[in-house]
Amino acid sequence: MVRGGPDSLVAGLRRKFTKKGAEVLQGNENAFAAGVQYAAAHPLREPRTLGASDAMVEGKLVVDGNDMCAAAALFSGCEFFGGYPITPSSEIMQFFGREVWKYGGAMIQCEDEIAGIGAVVGASFAGKKAMTATSGPGMSLKTEMLGLASIAELPLVCVNVQRGGPSTGLPTKSEQADLFQACFSAHGDVVRPVLAPTSVADTFAITVEAFNVAEHYQTPVILLSDQEIAQRKETVDPIDTKAFTIVERRRPTAADLEKYERFKATDSGISPLSHPGMPGGNYLASGIEHNERGAPTASGEVHARMNDKRIHKLDPLKRRRDLFLVEGDGHAPVALVAWGSLAGTAREALELARREGIQAKLLVPKLLFPVAEEIYADFFRGVQAGLVVEQSHQGQLYRILRMYVNVPAGMQPLARSGSNPILPMSIVERLRTIVLGLQRQRVAEVEPAG
Repeated sequence: MVRGGPDSLVAGLRRKFTKKGAEVLQGNENAFAAGVQYAAAHPLREPRTLGASDAMVEGKLVVDGNDMCAAAALFSGCEFFGGYPITPSSEIMQFFGREVWKYGGAMIQCEDEIAGIGAVVGASFAGKKAMTATSGPGMSLKTEMLGLASIAELPLVCVNVQRGGPSTGLPTKSEQADLFQACFSAHGDVVRPVLAPTSVADTFAITVEAFNVAEHYQTPVILLSDQEIAQRKETVDPIDTKAFTIVERRRPTAADLEKYERFKATDSGISPLSHPGMPGGNYLASGIEHNERGAPTASGEVHARMNDKRIHKLDPLKRRRDLFLVEGDGHAPVALVAWGSLAGTAREALELARREGIQAKLLVPKLLFPVAEEIYADFFRGVQAGLVVEQSHQGQLYRILRMYVNVPAGMQPLARSGSNPILPMSIVERLRTIVLGLQRQRVAEVEPAG
């Protein structure tokens, strides 16, 4: 939306229609005036949202990850879903189609994946919390629009329910091989938060967190679920909604609107975000680089400054220790790292190893990107060997950690392609081998040479 108010729009009508004659021009001016009067007389209603319940439901819930994700989005205040059906994420869209209307929101099934996220970017620009959901092939198509949301600093949540790839791949099988895509599928210097649930029950909380991160930092957030979590049924405890805090985007104050700078430089890097119709809050939101006021620029100096703003505003996120779970013996020399649906497998393996007398600890990151260097450094302190457990052929998280973190030399990937389950005992067997290797090393160190 271009800077200006009703007067600038009337001036635009006159430039457009004067040559068509006085009658045509007057008709358009009258229509515009009638629209302004109607909008003033019929303000938008207060949104209906899911609030925290005072009464806990007795018993248990039987639910899958996709329904849990959609319910959490509504609870977070999401009022718009735009998407296209694709296995194994379609149930999220179906849930919105049934439920979002009850809370004053809307769902649109678009003609393709690109249109789906384009509508979501538009809804976010219009001031609404918005969401889309897809799987690997759809994520490939959404990449350019995610870049637009990044440079325009517009919050949205994009769920990728991972399946086996590449291309059509294994539509009904689970995999964790879209991590590289989530972190790095962007041209230019873009950092997007990537979060991942670890179970059906955890999907509610991590979806709320995804919306909170998106709104607070004004950024698209990728939520990496996978088929194993999204479509399996779990028996879970009722959700204690009173335990959650819902974050809203930073709105401009009256002082901000006196000379509105949409991309104003602030100490946090987070600028006040207006929406169309906010008096004084009009600005240009485009995919081209811009200065603080949103005006297009080709200045290398401004581009460097804006890159710094967009990237470093996420620094506090990397220090969020509540987005990491640490279990086991904190001083153990042997470590496991696992994410997504493999977290439960690794947790069971840790318990089995403990019963065998193996000292080990486990780190489960729910924030996968940007990489939290300090948190990993603390976890790896004193670690001599271990495993990064994941269901991808390349061991993608293991490789990403080696890019950013001083990973102990003894840490190894335990990685398999999708549809080849990693069992807890497979992890334990590898841990036994690692422990025996460490014991032989100690014996060699203490025995005299020759």
